[in-house]
Amino acid sequence: MVVDDAGLLERREELETLGEVVDALGKGAGRFVVVEGPAGIGKTRLLAAARTYGKLAGVHVIAARGTELEQDFAFGVVRQLIEPTLVRADEAERAEFLSGAAVQAAGLFGAAMSDQQEVRPSGDFALLHGLYWLVSNMSQRQPVLLVVDDLHWADAPSLRFLLHLLPRMEDLPVAVVAGLRSGEPWAPAHLLELLTNDAMCQTIRPASLSRPATERLLRDVFGQTPDSEFTDTCHLATAGNPLLLTELADALAARKLTPSQGNAAAVEEIGSQAVTRIVNLRLAQLSDHAAALARATAVLGEGTPVEWACALASLQTNTGDLAVTELAQVSVLHPLSGDAVDPRPRLGFVHPLVRAAVEEGMGYGALIEANSRASELLIGAGAPAERVAAHLLKLPPRGGPPQTVQVLREAARTAADRGSPAAARSHLQRCLQEPLDDEERVELLVELGTITQMVDLAEAAEYLRQALAVTGDPLQRALIAWHLSVAFVMLRRSDEVVAVVDDAIARLPESEDDLCRALEATVVAVRVMEPGRHGLTDRVARLSRLPPSSTVGGRMLDSVIAYYEASCCDTTAVDRALRSLSDNVLGDHPAAASFAAGGWNALTAADHDIDIQLLDAAIKSAHRHGSLPSAATAYAYRGLSWLRRGALAEAETDLREAVRTGDASDAKSGSPIVGPHLAETLIEQGRLSEAHDALVWAGLPGDVAPPTGLAYHLLLNRARLLRLKGDQEQALKVALAAGRRFADHGGNNPAYVPWLSEAALCLNALEDQEQAEHYAEDEVALAQRWGAPRALGRALRVAGLVRGGDEGLSRLQESVTVLAPSTAQLEYAKSLSELGAALRRTNQRRAAREPLLQACELASRCGAKPLLERSLLELHASGARPRRMATTGVDALTPAEQRIAELAATGQSNRDIAQSLFVTAKTVEVHLSSAYRKLGISGRRDLVQALEGGVSRTTS
Repeated sequence: MVVDDAGLLERREELETLGEVVDALGKGAGRFVVVEGPAGIGKTRLLAAARTYGKLAGVHVIAARGTELEQDFAFGVVRQLIEPTLVRADEAERAEFLSGAAVQAAGLFGAAMSDQQEVRPSGDFALLHGLYWLVSNMSQRQPVLLVVDDLHWADAPSLRFLLHLLPRMEDLPVAVVAGLRSGEPWAPAHLLELLTNDAMCQTIRPASLSRPATERLLRDVFGQTPDSEFTDTCHLATAGNPLLLTELADALAARKLTPSQGNAAAVEEIGSQAVTRIVNLRLAQLSDHAAALARATAVLGEGTPVEWACALASLQTNTGDLAVTELAQVSVLHPLSGDAVDPRPRLGFVHPLVRAAVEEGMGYGALIEANSRASELLIGAGAPAERVAAHLLKLPPRGGPPQTVQVLREAARTAADRGSPAAARSHLQRCLQEPLDDEERVELLVELGTITQMVDLAEAAEYLRQALAVTGDPLQRALIAWHLSVAFVMLRRSDEVVAVVDDAIARLPESEDDLCRALEATVVAVRVMEPGRHGLTDRVARLSRLPPSSTVGGRMLDSVIAYYEASCCDTTAVDRALRSLSDNVLGDHPAAASFAAGGWNALTAADHDIDIQLLDAAIKSAHRHGSLPSAATAYAYRGLSWLRRGALAEAETDLREAVRTGDASDAKSGSPIVGPHLAETLIEQGRLSEAHDALVWAGLPGDVAPPTGLAYHLLLNRARLLRLKGDQEQALKVALAAGRRFADHGGNNPAYVPWLSEAALCLNALEDQEQAEHYAEDEVALAQRWGAPRALGRALRVAGLVRGGDEGLSRLQESVTVLAPSTAQLEYAKSLSELGAALRRTNQRRAAREPLLQACELASRCGAKPLLERSLLELHASGARPRRMATTGVDALTPAEQRIAELAATGQSNRDIAQSLFVTAKTVEVHLSSAYRKLGISGRRDLVQALEGGVSRTTS
C-alpha cells in the first residue's frame, strides 16, 4: 500500500508498518501490532491512519476504545467491537456470524439478540472460544481490522480474548492494531505483558519529535520561522511530545505571541504541564453552561449520550446544544455520532489528557457529589447495572442511593457470568461497606469468597471463614466449609483443612452423603499434595473402603483416592478412576472439575486406552461452558497423555495451550504439572534450552525444591536436563531429591516418577555400576507390581543398559517385548534403539539392523530428533546404508493427522473439523496436506479408500 503521511511528522516508518498490516490482510494473513508510547506521542493518530488504510483497501474496520470508567465492564471493549456489526447485520448475516461454536458468545450481545434466544455459557473459556469463531466467521465474508485505542484501559476479559485470538490469527484474515500508553500503574499489567511479549506481537514505539520537526510544527502554527532559542525552549519544555508541543504552540499563538527569542520566558511559564493549564484556562473563559457540561461529561465518561450529560449538568436541550458547540470550538469536547447499538448522539473528549485535566480541576467534594447524582440519574434511565456501579464504586460507604447493594450485586453477577471475577469481587467488596442484615451478610460473604477464589485464595479464605463463623445452618455450614477447605488445600494450610472438614461433617445429617464425600475429597487432596502428611494414611484407607457412589461428591472422592492409590502402585486405582470419570460428570460440574485430575493421572499412568477419549470430552466441556482454569487442566492432562504415547507434536500443542490458558486466568499459578511435562516433551525433541525455560516458568529456578507442593515432577525433569548436559553428579543429587519428595507424598510408582531409573543412569555414567544396578532393579520390581507397559519397559531398558553383557541384552529384549503391543511408542522406539545398539556392540550386526530401522521409523514418527539421530548412527555402524527413509501409509499418520483425515473422509469441511477439534482451519489444512502426502493421494475424494485399505510401507 502506498502510504500517505497524513500530516504526521516523522512517522513514515510507523505508517509503512501499518500499511503492511493492511496489505497482509488482503493475502489472508493476520498481524497483531501495538503502538506503544507516552500520552500525547501520537498513538491515536496512527491508529486513525490504520483505519483509513483499511477502509481504502476494502477491509471491514471496527474500532473500540478502553476508558477508565469502563475497566470493570466485562468484555466492554469486545462489545464495542462486535455488537454494532451484529446489530447492523440482517437475519441471514447474523445467523452466519453466529453459526457453529460462535453461538456460545451470543449471550454477550443482548442488544443484537432481540430476534434470537440468548445463550449464556457458564465459563469464561467458553466465551473466548465462541468469540474467536465469531470473529473468524465474520472474516470469511470480508477481512477484519480490529482497532483498539487506549488498550491500557481495556477490561481484563477483553484482554483475555485478544490473548486467545493472538496465536490463532496468523492464518486468518484478521488483524489487530492497538494503542497502549506506557507507564500506567493501574493497567492490567500481567495480561498486557503476556500480549506485548508474545512472539507474534509487533510493537511500534513512536519516538519524540526531533528538533527539526519541532521547528517545522512551530512554523506551521505561527506562520513564520521561529527563533532558534524559542524552538530550543519549546523542544525542551515538551520533550518533543507532539500533543504537548501543539497545545503549547496554540496557547502561545492565542496570546498573540510571536515565536521570538524574547517570548521564550512565556514558554517556561506554561511549561510541560501545558494541557492541564490550557484546559483550565479555556474552561475559565467559557460560559457556565459549557463548563458544567464539560465536567458532567468527564464524570460520565467517554461516549456518554448528550442527553445524560445535559441532565447531569442541569441543562435544557437547547442550552446543551450551544454548550457542545462552544466546547468543540475550543477543542475540549467533540460530538460523536451514535451507532447501530445506540443511535443517540454522544460526547467525547479530544484526548484522554483533556478529560483528566477537567476531572482534576473539579476537586474531591465535587466529584463525589457528581458521581452520586450520576448514579441516581443512570438508575432512573434504566442504564445497565455495571455502568451504574462504575459511579457507585467512587462513592464513600453509605454515600449512595438506596439501591446501591442491589445494583452492585447485579453488576457482580454480570461480571462473573462474563468471566471477570476481579470486577465481580470489587463490586461485592463495596457491598460489605453498606448496611446489611445477618442473613444478607452471610450470603454476600459466601458469594464474595467463592468468586475471589479465582483472584486471591488467601483473601477468599478469609471471607469464607467469616461466613462460616456466623452461620448456624448445618447444610449451609457444610457448603461453606467445602469451598473453604478447597481454598485451604491450595494454600497448603493442611491442618485447617482437616479441622474445617471434621467440624462440618460432625454437624451434617447422615442423609447428606454426597456433601460428606465432597468434603472428604479435600482431605485426601491434602494427603496427595502436601508432603509428609502420613498421619492421614489411615483415613484415606478407610475412605477407600466406602461403597461406590455415582454422585458428584462420590466421584470427586473416587478421583483423588485413585491418584493416591496409583501413586502407591495399587492397581485398584484404574477401576476407581474409570468410575469417577464416567459420563464426564466432574467435567460438567464447574466447582468439581479440578478434582478430575486425580483420575486422569491414574489412567495415564496405567497406559489406559480410554484416557484420551475422556480428556477429549473434558476439553469439549471446557469449550462449551468451562472456565480458563478448568480448560488449562484438561489441556495439561491430554498433553501428558499424548506425551506418554510418544506423540510429541500433539503433546507440545496441548501443553502450550495449557500454559497460555493458565497464564491468562486470574488464578495465576505456575503449574507443577504443565511446566515439567512440557520440559520433558521438549527434551525428547532435543530443545534443551526451551526445556529449561519451561521449568523456570513452573517455579524451579534452581535445584532446590520448594518446601511444599508437587515438586517431584520439577525435580525429575531438572535431573534429566542436567544429565543430558553432562553434569552427572548434580543430576544424581536432584534425582535423589525427586525420589525423597515423592516418598514424602506417599508415592513409589515409577509410572509417575521414575526417579530410580534416572538415578541409575547417572550412577552408570559415574561408573558406580553396583549401585546403578541396585536402583534399576528396584524400579523393575515396582513397575512389575504396577504392571503398565510404559513404566515396565522403561525400567527394563535402564536395567539392561546398566547391567550390560548377556543379562543386559536379555533385559533389553524383554523391554522390547513388553512395549511392542503398547501405546507407548516413544519408549518402544528407545528400547528398540538400545537393543539394536547392544546387538551391534556384540558384533551381531545383521540382527541389529531390524530393531534399529524400526527405531528410526518410530522416532521419526514421534518427532524425537535426538533418538532418530542416535539410531541412524547405530544403523550406519551396523553396516546398513539407508539412502533415505520415508514412511507412508495409514500407520505413518500422527494421531492428529489421522483424526483430521477420518473427519474429512466423512465429508466435513475444514472449518467444521476445526470447530469440532478446537483448532484453527489452517491447522486442519496443514495436517490434511501431510496426510495426503503420506497416503499417496491427491485429495479428499481418495481418503475413504486410503484409510480403509492403506498399509504402511517403508523404503530405504
